[in-house]
Amino acid sequence: MNERMSAKNPPTLQGPGNFFLVVPPPFEELAQQELKEKWPSFFGATPIPAIQVVKGGLELETSLRNGFLLNPLLKIPNRILWRVAEFTCRDFPNLFKKIKKIPWRFYLSALPELDITCRKSGLTDHRKIIKAIHQGIEESFRHQPPQKSTATATLFVRLAEETCTLSMDTSGERLGIRGYKKFQGMAPLRENLAAALVYLLQNECPGQGQNLVDPLCGSGTILLESALFHWPNTARTYAYQSFPFCSTLKIPKIDGLEGLFRSYLGQDRDLQIISWAKENCQNTVIPPGLVLLEQKDLFTPLEKELPQDLAIITNPPYGERFSLKNPQHFFPELIETLLSRWRPKVMGIILPRPWANKIKLPDSYQKVRILSFSHGGTDVQFLIVRPLAVLLS
Repeated sequence: MNERMSAKNPPTLQGPGNFFLVVPPPFEELAQQELKEKWPSFFGATPIPAIQVVKGGLELETSLRNGFLLNPLLKIPNRILWRVAEFTCRDFPNLFKKIKKIPWRFYLSALPELDITCRKSGLTDHRKIIKAIHQGIEESFRHQPPQKSTATATLFVRLAEETCTLSMDTSGERLGIRGYKKFQGMAPLRENLAAALVYLLQNECPGQGQNLVDPLCGSGTILLESALFHWPNTARTYAYQSFPFCSTLKIPKIDGLEGLFRSYLGQDRDLQIISWAKENCQNTVIPPGLVLLEQKDLFTPLEKELPQDLAIITNPPYGERFSLKNPQHFFPELIETLLSRWRPKVMGIILPRPWANKIKLPDSYQKVRILSFSHGGTDVQFLIVRPLAVLLS
């Protein structure tokens, strides 16, 4: 059993913890880059821990304080789990005995909700697993009563072959739910995916495309994620804040933070959607005037001169919620319009699979990256294109 679970060694914020950051594939490497980039500004001279990249997430060991504070700091992960115990387990009586030895009063105030996964394990009956774990925790509570609280924790239980791994959820709601967005359009991009894509776009063209435009901005998700990328999210609560030993842990304030781009422009033809985007923006710490939102149809002529250093990112309509009559015409026309009208230094666009591979670009532009991922059960691709002249310079 993990020594940190010993009753003689209750957890402290300065003590070590093993964490697993749940990341949607294929953004694991990008999430590692985000963590390494943000670590010094948030944790000072504390060395960046060794990070193991695995499918579906990152593994690392750091102090409990730092691990918990990754929740408001990072924008790409879905959830952060604290691995509190790992032991060999072959049957239900053994599971009960191991569970009851854990000093749960240090971690829980009531029976937790359980998230159970079994893989090649002899223990597959979820009802019996729940019963053994709950009875073990109750037996632990009987000898060491917990502090009273109304908070409900979630315990992740992973049974793989003969190994049982127990992890406390430190996040609560998935981290993509930021807490400041009151309104959304018909098919919004999940916030952590939006953060990953706009971060990837900025990485593809560092020092260029300093003004970001979303011509189909909807309720503003992508623009807000870009503008707030380096800001810790204090607009919501996190599960770790209800842990008995975390009452003194505060989210540090950091001055001089900026977004990924210099300025932000969002357009949408729906006036109601634009009004929602403006309200979403007002609910954040974004400085007034940094994000400009306006009603504008993509296919109407532009009325003013454009800045030279433009980056475009957008999430056009697709999927079951939108019945596109002629996608074979819509997507090529859309990309042609975006490139000819805005003349961006870099453009990223989300397309249903396999349109990123099929679509032909004007001779002056070239595809530089196609990233496939899943969004809301739909297989999509993120296509990044750049001017050929820039690539050859």
